[in-house]
Amino acid sequence: MLSLEKLKNVDTPARYTGGEAKQCIKNVAVIKHRVCLASPSIYEMASFDMEIKEMYYILNSRKDVWAERCFAPLLDFENLLKEEKEKLYTLESKTPLKDLDIVIFSVSSEMMYTNMINMLELGGIPAYKEKREGKYPLVIATGSAVINPKPLEKFVDMFIIGETSLVINEIMDRFSKQKEKPKDNILDYMKDIPGVYVPGFSFKNVYMVRELDIDSELVPKSVVLPSIKTIIDKSLVTLSKGCSRDCISCTHKYMYGKPSFMSVDKALLKTKRIINSTGNTEVMLMSNCYGDYPGFPDIIYKIKDIDRPKVKDISFMEIKFDKDNLWLLKYINNFEEVPSIIVGATNKPLQDIIGVGMTEEDVCYVAKKLFEAGFSKVKLKYIIGIPSETFEDLTKILNMANKVCKVYKEVYA
Repeated sequence: MLSLEKLKNVDTPARYTGGEAKQCIKNVAVIKHRVCLASPSIYEMASFDMEIKEMYYILNSRKDVWAERCFAPLLDFENLLKEEKEKLYTLESKTPLKDLDIVIFSVSSEMMYTNMINMLELGGIPAYKEKREGKYPLVIATGSAVINPKPLEKFVDMFIIGETSLVINEIMDRFSKQKEKPKDNILDYMKDIPGVYVPGFSFKNVYMVRELDIDSELVPKSVVLPSIKTIIDKSLVTLSKGCSRDCISCTHKYMYGKPSFMSVDKALLKTKRIINSTGNTEVMLMSNCYGDYPGFPDIIYKIKDIDRPKVKDISFMEIKFDKDNLWLLKYINNFEEVPSIIVGATNKPLQDIIGVGMTEEDVCYVAKKLFEAGFSKVKLKYIIGIPSETFEDLTKILNMANKVCKVYKEVYA
């Protein structure tokens, strides 16, 4: 373990020291299984990973498991580890990743693949699973970026496709029964769990994914409080997953086929618990499409009525506007955020392929309404790399941006 004296040489040492309020510390002598919940992202971004928070609470509620955390290091800390011949370790006990029983990566973006592989190597675990002979941890990957597990099959022993919180206890129960056996035996015993895919063992074309009922989603009663300022420093409440559109890029659609909405009462309960656990009275509501949520505007009014402590502010993660959900503008009071306009693609044939899109007239109309409401910036959301897309199609994006700029000048002239 690196000394505090050594950590003075890196930027923001608190990323690697642990010791946060409400972290879980257990007696190693009475623990049967040790798990690392790892995010291939830096501390400030990974600290609000809801999947890790849920797993942390579920696993540490068990008497036989100690779940710890590890986040991707920045280059200065990585170089320090190499110079001191130390391994990447967990925040709670400073245990190298190679000395744990299971390492679970929460991967939310394909851009995190290389970070995950780098973390394995830094933690003393060979990246290629064929080289992990002997006593190495079971490497599991979950998250929206592993719905297609093929790119990571050479590095990951097992994938969880879908909601991890629904299967994590069953995985740990089965692991407990097979822990002392060879890894192939463990993986063979895991392969028939719905939502679990084991390369080389799960021979099925369609992965069994547990149906999502967001209303029965676990609400952790306690979460770790970051010791430094994070990218999003608010109480996060997920109202829905998926939406009524048919976007080709929607991972939720491919997993569950339909959107799932949390009831107003459950969302209110979740908000109260998060505020009581964190003390953060700034609430951020999350949804793939706020306009689809049937609980608007009731949820806004009820959250504002919460007292002891009183909610200070309500904001939105990212509102994606089209001409059908402009009514949401009257519930927004923070105009520093940059809203998005769902353009989709530059012409109708491409929009039909991806399942979403707007005409240029509608884009300009929505932009005008946003500027008139008080926003000074907007983002145009496109999906590029569509089959049959040409370079000329891409140049139309710049033309659309210029038209929106013209609308801005007309409004603010």
